Amino acid sequence: MSSDIDFQHVANLASELNELAKDSQGFSDGFRTTQMREKARQILSATRDPEAQAEEYSIWMGEMAAVRLFHEIYAFQKIPKEGSITYKELAEKVGAETRLIERVGNMLVSVGILSLEGDDQVSHTPRSRVYLDMHPTGLMACAFYDVMNVGSSRWPDYFGKYGLKEAGESFTTSPFSFAYGQPDKNVWAIMSENKRRMEEFSIGMNLSEKFLPCLGMYDFSGIAEYAKNGPDKDRKLFVDVGCAKGHSSIDILTENPEIPAERCVLQDRPDVIEHVKEMDNPVLRPAEKQVIDFFKGQPVKGALVYYIRRCLHDWSDDFSVTILLHLREACAADSRVLICEQLLASPPVPSQTALDLCMMDIGGCERNESMFREVANRAGLEVVGIHRDKQTPVAVIECVRSDSDCR
Repeated sequence: MSSDIDFQHVANLASELNELAKDSQGFSDGFRTTQMREKARQILSATRDPEAQAEEYSIWMGEMAAVRLFHEIYAFQKIPKEGSITYKELAEKVGAETRLIERVGNMLVSVGILSLEGDDQVSHTPRSRVYLDMHPTGLMACAFYDVMNVGSSRWPDYFGKYGLKEAGESFTTSPFSFAYGQPDKNVWAIMSENKRRMEEFSIGMNLSEKFLPCLGMYDFSGIAEYAKNGPDKDRKLFVDVGCAKGHSSIDILTENPEIPAERCVLQDRPDVIEHVKEMDNPVLRPAEKQVIDFFKGQPVKGALVYYIRRCLHDWSDDFSVTILLHLREACAADSRVLICEQLLASPPVPSQTALDLCMMDIGGCERNESMFREVANRAGLEVVGIHRDKQTPVAVIECVRSDSDCR
């Protein structure tokens, strides 16, 4: 079907990719690489035969399923880092039938993840090495499979039962929990039942820290200024709501050493806070660590800044409004609520839309600027600033109480 291809459009895309490659020479940041991959994807899409789509989809699905199984049974780890191994030897090492390992291995060989040596020996390639030694890239790929592929495979049944509407209406029931046969539990309760899966998920998600910055958008120096000259010396200055491992607080306090850590609070679930305490990062050592349920209230009242990063996308609009409403109720007239999240682009890009559907599987969603404004307004907050990162879709959405005169 080459007659259907717009060759001028393809040429323009190729020229744009060439310019991106030239501009990226000497740089190794992930954002530039992502831009080039997206442009290359557009070229592939523009030259794709529509009649070949079914075959391409089947290859993608087969590839990911094979990767997930080899990861689960530690088959990648049993292949020598240097040299090769026969399918029979590999099967013996993982306790499987040779024929099964050969069939799954052949899929990985055919797409270039493993290399075939001779007739029945496989060895690593750069693409398979990301599944070794708890590499976060490989763990993230498997996490997406566990959430997106498993959840979406049951979409027809899920939406047939619960109706054709967004997931997230219930605190527990989601395509993910439905697919795993536990509709009475939320994603985190289900994930926590499998210690290995939860650990690998956490490590994999840390990879996104490279691409989702928390600095360079909002000027946190005002917190330090208040600490120095503000009238209330006992006031909490910075509350990290849903702090995870505390990476954001570490970065913010490191860049702004004048902010006294002892006037900061890190909040999250019991297991997360316990982990933060065990990490004992010296930057966070003076800060208060507090167990909370952000659906039930905000115990720190009148703080200068409430900071919530990469939490709201885990939840539907209604649940996000509940979280923000508790923050609004805790705010003083001059308090700020800072929401740090990705903003959906227009027109949409595949990396964001895929993540949005992944979040839908667990009852959450990615949002654009107007969607965040709507959620904030419903919670009694007014958006007074959108502070965007120059290279990524991340932004800090600055909010105040709707009845506040402090803009």
